[in-house]
Amino acid sequence: MRNILIIGLLLLGLSSCDDFLEYKDKDKIIPKELSHFDEFVYGEIINKTEGSLMNYLSYMTDETMSYVSSSMWLSKEDLRDEMFSYFTWAKEPQVRKDEVEVNDKAWSFFYHRILMCNITFEQVKELDEDIEGVKNRLLGESLFMRALSYFYLVNLYGEPYESAAQAKTALGVPINENVGVEANVYNRATLDVNYTLMEEDLKAAITYFEKGQKKGGIYRPNKDAALLLLSRVYLYQKKYDDVITVVDDLLKTTETEIIPYSTLEKFISSDDVVYKVYNTNNPGMIFSWSKLDVDATGFGYDLMRHSKAFFCVSSELIGLYDEGNDLRFSRYYDKYDFNNYDEGIFYVATKNYCKASTANEAYDQALRLEEAYLNRAEAYIEKGEHELGMDDVNAIRAERIKGEYELVANSVDEAREFYRLEKRLEFSFEGLRWFDIRRWGLEIEHLYQDYSTPTVINHYVLKAGSPNYVLSLPLEIQRSDDKIERFERVETKQ
Repeated sequence: MRNILIIGLLLLGLSSCDDFLEYKDKDKIIPKELSHFDEFVYGEIINKTEGSLMNYLSYMTDETMSYVSSSMWLSKEDLRDEMFSYFTWAKEPQVRKDEVEVNDKAWSFFYHRILMCNITFEQVKELDEDIEGVKNRLLGESLFMRALSYFYLVNLYGEPYESAAQAKTALGVPINENVGVEANVYNRATLDVNYTLMEEDLKAAITYFEKGQKKGGIYRPNKDAALLLLSRVYLYQKKYDDVITVVDDLLKTTETEIIPYSTLEKFISSDDVVYKVYNTNNPGMIFSWSKLDVDATGFGYDLMRHSKAFFCVSSELIGLYDEGNDLRFSRYYDKYDFNNYDEGIFYVATKNYCKASTANEAYDQALRLEEAYLNRAEAYIEKGEHELGMDDVNAIRAERIKGEYELVANSVDEAREFYRLEKRLEFSFEGLRWFDIRRWGLEIEHLYQDYSTPTVINHYVLKAGSPNYVLSLPLEIQRSDDKIERFERVETKQ
Protein backbone atom coordinates (compact mmCIF):
# COMPACT_ATOMS: atom_id res chain seq x y z
CA MET A 1 0.00 0.00 0.00
CA ARG A 2 1.36 3.38 -0.98
CA ASN A 3 0.61 6.71 0.58
CA ILE A 4 1.82 10.23 -0.05
CA LEU A 5 2.82 12.61 2.68
CA ILE A 6 3.27 16.15 1.46
CA ILE A 7 4.30 18.05 4.54
CA GLY A 8 4.74 21.81 4.52
CA LEU A 9 7.12 23.47 6.94
CA LEU A 10 5.01 26.38 8.12
CA LEU A 11 6.87 28.33 10.77
CA LEU A 12 4.28 30.99 11.46
CA GLY A 13 3.11 32.66 14.63
CA LEU A 14 6.60 32.91 16.08
CA SER A 15 7.08 36.65 15.88
CA SER A 16 9.08 36.60 19.10
CA CYS A 17 11.55 34.28 17.39
CA ASP A 18 12.14 36.33 14.24
CA ASP A 19 15.49 37.64 15.41
CA PHE A 20 17.09 34.22 15.64
CA LEU A 21 15.57 32.32 12.74
CA GLU A 22 17.52 32.00 9.53
CA TYR A 23 17.21 30.02 6.34
CA LYS A 24 19.44 26.96 6.44
CA ASP A 25 18.31 25.99 2.97
CA LYS A 26 15.20 26.39 0.86
CA ASP A 27 13.01 24.04 2.84
CA LYS A 28 13.68 24.63 6.51
CA ILE A 29 14.40 27.36 9.01
CA ILE A 30 16.70 26.54 11.90
CA PRO A 31 17.46 28.42 15.14
CA LYS A 32 21.12 29.27 15.74
CA GLU A 33 21.64 28.52 19.44
CA LEU A 34 20.42 26.15 22.14
CA SER A 35 18.49 28.90 23.92
CA HIS A 36 16.70 29.67 20.67
CA PHE A 37 15.73 26.03 20.26
CA ASP A 38 14.09 26.21 23.68
CA GLU A 39 11.60 28.79 22.48
CA PHE A 40 11.26 27.10 19.10
CA VAL A 41 10.38 23.71 20.65
CA TYR A 42 7.76 25.25 22.88
CA GLY A 43 6.21 27.50 20.26
CA GLU A 44 6.30 25.27 17.18
CA ILE A 45 6.16 21.72 18.59
CA ILE A 46 4.58 21.71 22.06
CA ASN A 47 2.27 24.69 22.26
CA LYS A 48 1.29 25.11 18.63
CA THR A 49 -2.22 23.78 18.25
CA GLU A 50 -4.95 23.57 15.66
CA GLY A 51 -8.47 24.82 16.31
CA SER A 52 -10.90 21.98 16.95
CA LEU A 53 -8.25 19.35 16.29
CA MET A 54 -9.84 15.88 16.60
CA ASN A 55 -13.06 17.45 17.89
CA TYR A 56 -14.89 14.53 16.28
CA LEU A 57 -13.59 11.98 18.80
CA SER A 58 -16.46 12.11 21.29
CA TYR A 59 -19.13 12.24 18.58
CA MET A 60 -18.09 8.77 17.41
CA THR A 61 -18.55 7.30 20.90
CA ASP A 62 -21.38 6.49 23.29
CA GLU A 63 -20.63 9.72 25.16
CA THR A 64 -22.82 11.78 22.83
CA MET A 65 -26.45 11.70 21.69
CA SER A 66 -28.65 13.66 19.31
CA TYR A 67 -31.30 15.90 20.88
CA VAL A 68 -34.33 17.40 19.13
CA SER A 69 -36.60 19.76 21.00
CA SER A 70 -40.35 19.73 20.58
CA SER A 71 -40.74 23.25 21.92
CA MET A 72 -42.52 25.61 19.54
CA TRP A 73 -40.58 28.53 20.99
CA LEU A 74 -37.15 27.46 19.84
CA SER A 75 -35.51 28.38 16.54
CA LYS A 76 -35.27 25.83 13.76
CA GLU A 77 -31.49 26.00 13.73
CA ASP A 78 -29.91 22.55 13.56
CA LEU A 79 -26.41 22.44 15.07
CA ARG A 80 -25.76 18.85 14.06
CA ASP A 81 -24.76 19.19 10.40
CA GLU A 82 -21.00 19.48 10.88
CA MET A 83 -20.62 16.37 13.02
CA PHE A 84 -23.49 14.31 11.59
CA SER A 85 -21.23 12.14 9.43
CA TYR A 86 -18.88 11.37 12.33
CA PHE A 87 -21.84 10.74 14.65
CA THR A 88 -23.23 8.20 12.17
CA TRP A 89 -19.82 6.70 11.21
CA ALA A 90 -20.51 7.52 7.57
CA LYS A 91 -18.47 5.97 4.79
CA GLU A 92 -16.90 9.40 4.25
CA PRO A 93 -17.14 11.34 7.52
CA GLN A 94 -15.49 14.43 6.03
CA VAL A 95 -18.61 15.22 3.98
CA ARG A 96 -21.23 16.90 6.14
CA LYS A 97 -24.95 16.21 6.03
CA ASP A 98 -25.37 19.33 3.88
CA GLU A 99 -22.61 17.96 1.56
CA VAL A 100 -20.08 20.58 2.60
CA GLU A 101 -16.56 19.11 2.82
CA VAL A 102 -14.65 19.46 6.10
CA ASN A 103 -11.13 18.16 5.57
CA ASP A 104 -9.69 16.26 8.54
CA LYS A 105 -6.73 18.31 9.82
CA ALA A 106 -5.19 15.78 12.19
CA TRP A 107 -3.09 13.95 9.59
CA SER A 108 -1.23 17.02 8.34
CA PHE A 109 -1.02 18.51 11.84
CA PHE A 110 0.70 15.50 13.38
CA TYR A 111 3.00 14.84 10.43
CA HIS A 112 4.05 18.48 10.48
CA ARG A 113 4.83 18.07 14.19
CA ILE A 114 6.79 14.89 13.49
CA LEU A 115 8.85 16.74 10.90
CA MET A 116 9.57 19.50 13.41
CA CYS A 117 10.63 16.89 15.97
CA ASN A 118 12.92 15.19 13.46
CA ILE A 119 14.61 18.46 12.55
CA THR A 120 14.93 19.63 16.14
CA PHE A 121 16.31 16.35 17.46
CA GLU A 122 18.99 16.14 14.76
CA GLN A 123 20.03 19.77 15.16
CA VAL A 124 20.06 19.84 18.96
CA LYS A 125 21.97 16.57 19.13
CA GLU A 126 24.85 18.23 17.24
CA LEU A 127 25.18 21.09 19.72
CA ASP A 128 27.66 21.03 22.59
CA GLU A 129 26.46 19.58 25.90
CA ASP A 130 25.27 22.28 28.29
CA ILE A 131 25.86 22.22 32.02
CA GLU A 132 22.27 23.17 32.86
CA GLY A 133 20.79 20.18 31.05
CA VAL A 134 18.74 22.19 28.55
CA LYS A 135 19.98 20.10 25.64
CA ASN A 136 18.90 16.80 27.20
CA ARG A 137 15.51 18.25 28.11
CA LEU A 138 14.94 19.43 24.54
CA LEU A 139 15.95 16.05 23.16
CA GLY A 140 13.48 14.40 25.53
CA GLU A 141 10.72 16.82 24.58
CA SER A 142 11.28 16.24 20.86
CA LEU A 143 11.12 12.45 21.17
CA PHE A 144 8.11 12.58 23.47
CA MET A 145 6.13 14.82 21.11
CA ARG A 146 7.04 12.60 18.16
CA ALA A 147 5.78 9.52 20.01
CA LEU A 148 2.60 11.35 21.02
CA SER A 149 1.99 12.31 17.37
CA TYR A 150 2.44 8.75 16.13
CA PHE A 151 0.11 7.50 18.86
CA TYR A 152 -2.75 9.61 17.57
CA LEU A 153 -2.00 8.93 13.92
CA VAL A 154 -1.93 5.15 14.27
CA ASN A 155 -5.04 5.09 16.45
CA LEU A 156 -6.99 7.29 14.05
CA TYR A 157 -5.87 5.97 10.66
CA GLY A 158 -4.38 2.56 11.40
CA GLU A 159 -5.96 -0.78 12.17
CA PRO A 160 -6.74 -1.53 15.83
CA TYR A 161 -4.00 -3.51 17.60
CA GLU A 162 -5.21 -7.05 18.38
CA SER A 163 -2.12 -9.15 19.04
CA ALA A 164 1.62 -9.23 18.48
CA ALA A 165 1.15 -11.68 15.60
CA GLN A 166 -1.53 -9.55 13.95
CA ALA A 167 0.56 -6.38 14.40
CA LYS A 168 3.31 -7.79 12.17
CA THR A 169 1.01 -7.56 9.14
CA ALA A 170 -1.75 -5.11 10.16
CA LEU A 171 -1.32 -1.66 8.64
CA GLY A 172 -0.61 1.42 10.65
CA VAL A 173 0.69 4.74 9.30
CA PRO A 174 3.83 5.78 7.41
CA ILE A 175 7.04 6.57 9.26
CA ASN A 176 8.60 9.90 8.29
CA GLU A 177 12.33 10.08 9.04
CA ASN A 178 12.99 13.17 6.93
CA VAL A 179 14.60 16.31 8.26
CA GLY A 180 13.54 18.45 5.32
CA VAL A 181 10.42 19.21 3.29
CA GLU A 182 10.08 16.75 0.45
CA ALA A 183 7.16 15.43 -1.58
CA ASN A 184 8.03 11.79 -0.95
CA VAL A 185 6.05 8.61 -1.36
CA TYR A 186 5.86 6.44 1.76
CA ASN A 187 4.67 2.93 2.50
CA ARG A 188 2.35 2.40 5.38
CA ALA A 189 4.29 0.75 8.19
CA THR A 190 2.87 -2.17 10.13
CA LEU A 191 1.47 -1.68 13.62
CA ASP A 192 4.49 -3.51 14.99
CA VAL A 193 6.84 -0.95 13.45
CA ASN A 194 4.70 1.98 14.61
CA TYR A 195 4.52 0.80 18.21
CA THR A 196 8.19 -0.17 18.32
CA LEU A 197 9.11 3.37 17.29
CA MET A 198 6.87 4.86 19.97
CA GLU A 199 8.41 2.62 22.60
CA GLU A 200 11.95 3.49 21.55
CA ASP A 201 11.23 7.22 21.47
CA LEU A 202 9.59 7.21 24.90
CA LYS A 203 12.33 5.12 26.53
CA ALA A 204 14.97 7.44 25.12
CA ALA A 205 12.92 10.47 26.19
CA ILE A 206 12.79 9.17 29.76
CA THR A 207 16.59 8.87 29.80
CA TYR A 208 17.02 12.38 28.44
CA PHE A 209 14.53 13.78 30.96
CA GLU A 210 16.40 12.07 33.81
CA LYS A 211 19.65 13.74 32.73
CA GLY A 212 18.12 17.02 31.64
CA GLN A 213 16.95 20.23 33.21
CA LYS A 214 13.77 19.95 35.26
CA LYS A 215 11.31 22.50 33.94
CA GLY A 216 8.19 22.86 36.09
CA GLY A 217 4.61 23.45 35.03
CA ILE A 218 2.10 21.43 33.06
CA TYR A 219 2.79 22.94 29.64
CA ARG A 220 6.03 21.12 28.86
CA PRO A 221 6.39 17.32 28.80
CA ASN A 222 8.58 15.66 31.39
CA LYS A 223 9.53 12.24 32.70
CA ASP A 224 6.07 11.71 34.24
CA ALA A 225 4.42 12.39 30.89
CA ALA A 226 6.76 10.00 29.08
CA LEU A 227 6.15 7.23 31.62
CA LEU A 228 2.38 7.68 31.46
CA LEU A 229 2.28 7.65 27.67
CA LEU A 230 4.61 4.63 27.61
CA SER A 231 2.21 2.78 29.92
CA ARG A 232 -0.60 3.55 27.45
CA VAL A 233 1.47 2.34 24.50
CA TYR A 234 2.25 -0.90 26.35
CA LEU A 235 -1.39 -1.30 27.36
CA TYR A 236 -2.63 -1.04 23.78
CA GLN A 237 -0.15 -3.80 22.87
CA LYS A 238 -1.33 -5.93 25.80
CA LYS A 239 2.15 -5.95 27.33
CA TYR A 240 0.68 -6.06 30.79
CA ASP A 241 3.84 -6.75 32.80
CA ASP A 242 5.48 -3.73 31.20
CA VAL A 243 2.46 -1.56 32.01
CA ILE A 244 2.71 -2.49 35.68
CA THR A 245 6.46 -1.86 35.81
CA VAL A 246 6.20 1.56 34.16
CA VAL A 247 3.29 2.71 36.35
CA ASP A 248 5.13 1.52 39.45
CA ASP A 249 8.11 3.63 38.40
CA LEU A 250 5.89 6.65 37.78
CA LEU A 251 4.11 6.44 41.13
CA LYS A 252 7.41 6.13 43.02
CA THR A 253 8.66 9.53 41.91
CA THR A 254 5.77 11.69 40.71
CA GLU A 255 4.75 14.77 42.64
CA THR A 256 1.24 14.66 41.20
CA GLU A 257 -1.71 12.96 42.87
CA ILE A 258 -5.27 11.85 42.21
CA ILE A 259 -7.50 14.90 42.59
CA PRO A 260 -8.69 14.68 46.22
CA TYR A 261 -12.43 14.80 46.86
CA SER A 262 -12.04 18.05 48.80
CA THR A 263 -10.24 19.67 45.88
CA LEU A 264 -12.61 18.39 43.21
CA GLU A 265 -15.48 20.02 45.10
CA LYS A 266 -14.03 23.37 44.02
CA PHE A 267 -13.90 22.38 40.36
CA ILE A 268 -17.33 23.33 39.04
CA SER A 269 -18.34 25.58 36.18
CA SER A 270 -20.67 28.11 37.72
CA ASP A 271 -20.74 31.86 38.07
CA ASP A 272 -19.43 31.91 41.62
CA VAL A 273 -16.74 29.17 41.56
CA VAL A 274 -13.57 29.74 39.57
CA TYR A 275 -12.24 26.29 38.68
CA LYS A 276 -12.98 23.55 36.17
CA VAL A 277 -11.32 20.14 35.83
CA TYR A 278 -8.79 21.38 33.29
CA ASN A 279 -6.92 24.02 35.24
CA THR A 280 -3.46 24.74 36.54
CA ASN A 281 -4.52 23.99 40.13
CA ASN A 282 -5.47 20.40 39.32
CA PRO A 283 -2.90 18.28 41.25
CA GLY A 284 -3.41 15.35 38.89
CA MET A 285 -2.43 17.23 35.72
CA ILE A 286 0.85 15.99 34.26
CA PHE A 287 0.92 17.59 30.81
CA SER A 288 -1.54 19.85 28.98
CA TRP A 289 -0.84 20.34 25.30
CA SER A 290 -3.69 21.11 22.90
CA LYS A 291 -7.33 22.01 22.34
CA LEU A 292 -10.01 19.38 21.83
CA ASP A 293 -12.94 21.82 21.65
CA VAL A 294 -15.93 19.50 21.86
CA ASP A 295 -18.18 22.37 20.82
CA ALA A 296 -21.65 20.92 20.98
CA THR A 297 -21.07 19.20 24.29
CA GLY A 298 -19.47 22.03 26.20
CA PHE A 299 -18.92 25.33 24.46
CA GLY A 300 -21.82 27.35 23.11
CA TYR A 301 -24.44 25.80 25.36
CA ASP A 302 -26.33 29.10 25.50
CA LEU A 303 -26.84 28.72 21.74
CA MET A 304 -27.88 25.10 22.25
CA ARG A 305 -30.65 26.16 24.61
CA HIS A 306 -32.25 28.21 21.83
CA SER A 307 -31.74 25.82 18.93
CA LYS A 308 -34.05 23.12 17.72
CA ALA A 309 -31.53 20.29 17.39
CA PHE A 310 -28.02 19.63 18.66
CA PHE A 311 -25.72 17.02 20.20
CA CYS A 312 -25.35 16.72 23.95
CA VAL A 313 -24.15 14.27 26.61
CA SER A 314 -25.64 10.81 26.23
CA SER A 315 -28.45 10.10 28.68
CA GLU A 316 -27.05 6.58 28.96
CA LEU A 317 -23.72 7.96 30.18
CA ILE A 318 -25.42 10.32 32.62
CA GLY A 319 -27.45 7.42 34.00
CA LEU A 320 -24.30 5.49 34.87
CA TYR A 321 -23.31 8.00 37.58
CA ASP A 322 -24.61 7.78 41.12
CA GLU A 323 -26.12 11.28 41.12
CA GLY A 324 -26.35 11.56 44.88
CA ASN A 325 -22.90 10.25 45.76
CA ASP A 326 -20.56 10.55 42.76
CA LEU A 327 -19.01 14.01 42.79
CA ARG A 328 -18.19 13.72 39.09
CA PHE A 329 -21.87 13.99 38.22
CA SER A 330 -21.99 17.68 39.15
CA ARG A 331 -18.33 18.52 38.45
CA TYR A 332 -18.10 17.04 34.96
CA TYR A 333 -21.54 18.07 33.64
CA ASP A 334 -24.18 20.79 33.78
CA LYS A 335 -27.94 20.27 33.45
CA TYR A 336 -30.17 22.59 31.39
CA ASP A 337 -33.91 22.82 30.99
CA PHE A 338 -34.53 25.41 28.23
CA ASN A 339 -35.26 28.21 30.68
CA ASN A 340 -38.34 26.51 32.08
CA TYR A 341 -39.95 25.61 28.75
CA ASP A 342 -42.25 22.61 29.07
CA GLU A 343 -39.41 20.49 27.78
CA GLY A 344 -37.08 17.77 28.99
CA ILE A 345 -33.58 18.38 30.27
CA PHE A 346 -30.22 17.85 28.65
CA TYR A 347 -26.62 17.79 29.88
CA VAL A 348 -23.40 19.36 28.59
CA ALA A 349 -19.85 18.37 29.46
CA THR A 350 -18.11 21.08 31.46
CA LYS A 351 -14.63 19.65 31.99
CA ASN A 352 -13.38 21.98 29.30
CA TYR A 353 -15.71 24.91 29.93
CA CYS A 354 -16.14 27.38 32.77
CA LYS A 355 -18.23 30.53 32.92
CA ALA A 356 -15.94 32.18 35.45
CA SER A 357 -13.28 34.39 33.90
CA THR A 358 -10.65 33.50 36.52
CA ALA A 359 -10.67 29.80 35.72
CA ASN A 360 -6.87 29.31 35.47
CA GLU A 361 -7.74 27.06 32.59
CA ALA A 362 -5.51 24.54 30.87
CA TYR A 363 -5.79 22.84 27.50
CA ASP A 364 -8.31 20.01 27.38
CA GLN A 365 -5.91 17.61 25.64
CA ALA A 366 -4.05 16.49 28.73
CA LEU A 367 -2.41 13.63 30.58
CA ARG A 368 -3.72 13.06 34.10
CA LEU A 369 -2.31 10.80 36.81
CA GLU A 370 -5.63 8.99 37.18
CA GLU A 371 -4.95 7.27 33.86
CA ALA A 372 -1.85 5.61 35.30
CA TYR A 373 -3.93 3.90 37.99
CA LEU A 374 -6.49 2.74 35.44
CA ASN A 375 -3.84 1.52 33.00
CA ARG A 376 -2.31 -0.58 35.74
CA ALA A 377 -5.75 -1.77 36.84
CA GLU A 378 -6.50 -3.08 33.35
CA ALA A 379 -3.10 -4.77 33.19
CA TYR A 380 -3.65 -6.57 36.51
CA ILE A 381 -7.16 -7.62 35.56
CA GLU A 382 -6.15 -8.99 32.16
CA LYS A 383 -3.31 -10.90 33.87
CA GLY A 384 -5.90 -12.55 36.11
CA GLU A 385 -4.89 -10.61 39.25
CA HIS A 386 -8.23 -8.86 39.52
CA GLU A 387 -7.97 -8.04 43.23
CA LEU A 388 -4.91 -5.87 42.57
CA GLY A 389 -6.70 -4.28 39.63
CA MET A 390 -9.65 -3.38 41.81
CA ASP A 391 -7.31 -1.75 44.33
CA ASP A 392 -6.35 0.75 41.63
CA VAL A 393 -9.96 1.28 40.56
CA ASN A 394 -10.97 1.91 44.16
CA ALA A 395 -8.06 4.31 44.70
CA ILE A 396 -9.80 6.67 42.28
CA ARG A 397 -13.31 5.98 43.55
CA ALA A 398 -12.16 6.86 47.07
CA GLU A 399 -11.71 10.45 45.88
CA ARG A 400 -14.89 10.61 43.84
CA ILE A 401 -17.62 8.87 45.85
CA LYS A 402 -19.26 10.17 49.00
CA GLY A 403 -19.71 7.38 51.52
CA GLU A 404 -19.14 3.75 50.56
CA TYR A 405 -16.95 3.71 47.47
CA GLU A 406 -15.32 0.29 47.34
CA LEU A 407 -16.25 -2.15 44.60
CA VAL A 408 -15.51 -5.84 45.16
CA ALA A 409 -15.18 -8.09 42.12
CA ASN A 410 -15.60 -11.83 42.47
CA SER A 411 -14.08 -12.71 39.11
CA VAL A 412 -11.92 -11.35 36.31
CA ASP A 413 -15.00 -10.76 34.17
CA GLU A 414 -16.70 -8.76 36.90
CA ALA A 415 -13.53 -6.78 37.57
CA ARG A 416 -13.21 -6.04 33.85
CA GLU A 417 -16.78 -4.71 33.83
CA PHE A 418 -16.12 -2.51 36.86
CA TYR A 419 -12.85 -1.23 35.41
CA ARG A 420 -14.28 -0.34 32.02
CA LEU A 421 -17.15 1.49 33.67
CA GLU A 422 -14.77 3.47 35.88
CA LYS A 423 -12.61 4.40 32.89
CA ARG A 424 -15.71 5.62 31.06
CA LEU A 425 -16.92 7.70 34.02
CA GLU A 426 -13.56 9.23 34.91
CA PHE A 427 -12.29 10.06 31.41
CA SER A 428 -15.46 11.03 29.57
CA PHE A 429 -14.93 13.64 26.84
CA GLU A 430 -11.14 13.47 27.15
CA GLY A 431 -10.56 11.77 23.80
CA LEU A 432 -9.80 8.27 25.14
CA ARG A 433 -13.18 6.58 24.77
CA TRP A 434 -12.93 6.19 20.99
CA PHE A 435 -9.61 4.40 21.31
CA ASP A 436 -11.04 2.10 23.99
CA ILE A 437 -14.02 1.28 21.75
CA ARG A 438 -11.62 0.31 18.95
CA ARG A 439 -9.33 -1.86 21.01
CA TRP A 440 -12.12 -3.55 22.98
CA GLY A 441 -14.21 -4.11 19.84
CA LEU A 442 -17.40 -2.55 21.23
CA GLU A 443 -20.67 -2.10 19.36
CA ILE A 444 -22.51 1.23 19.59
CA GLU A 445 -25.86 2.48 18.38
CA HIS A 446 -26.76 6.11 17.71
CA LEU A 447 -30.31 7.38 17.17
CA TYR A 448 -30.92 10.36 14.93
CA GLN A 449 -34.19 12.23 14.49
CA ASP A 450 -34.76 14.86 11.81
CA TYR A 451 -36.98 17.49 13.39
CA SER A 452 -38.83 17.99 10.09
CA THR A 453 -40.06 14.39 10.37
CA PRO A 454 -40.36 13.89 14.14
CA THR A 455 -41.95 10.46 13.88
CA VAL A 456 -38.92 9.01 12.08
CA ILE A 457 -35.96 7.92 14.16
CA ASN A 458 -33.02 6.53 12.23
CA HIS A 459 -30.73 3.92 13.77
CA TYR A 460 -27.01 3.85 13.04
CA VAL A 461 -24.89 0.97 14.33
CA LEU A 462 -21.13 0.72 14.63
CA LYS A 463 -20.74 -3.03 14.81
CA ALA A 464 -18.06 -4.81 16.80
CA GLY A 465 -14.87 -5.00 14.76
CA SER A 466 -16.25 -2.60 12.16
CA PRO A 467 -13.93 -1.33 9.40
CA ASN A 468 -15.27 2.09 10.37
CA TYR A 469 -13.05 1.92 13.44
CA VAL A 470 -10.44 3.32 11.01
CA LEU A 471 -10.92 6.89 9.79
CA SER A 472 -10.62 7.64 6.10
CA LEU A 473 -7.58 9.61 5.05
CA PRO A 474 -8.04 13.37 4.65
CA LEU A 475 -9.73 14.24 1.37
CA GLU A 476 -6.72 16.20 0.17
CA ILE A 477 -4.54 13.10 0.66
CA GLN A 478 -7.03 10.83 -1.08
CA ARG A 479 -7.02 13.13 -4.12
CA SER A 480 -3.27 13.52 -4.29
CA ASP A 481 -2.67 9.92 -5.40
CA ASP A 482 -5.18 7.67 -7.15
CA LYS A 483 -3.02 4.63 -6.30
CA ILE A 484 -3.63 4.83 -2.57
CA GLU A 485 -5.15 1.68 -1.16
CA ARG A 486 -7.70 2.64 1.48
CA PHE A 487 -9.57 0.89 4.24
CA GLU A 488 -13.05 0.31 2.91
CA ARG A 489 -15.68 1.74 5.24
CA VAL A 490 -19.30 0.54 5.24
CA GLU A 491 -22.80 1.97 5.64
CA THR A 492 -24.08 1.94 9.23
CA LYS A 493 -27.75 2.90 8.85
CA GLN A 494 -29.98 0.03 9.96
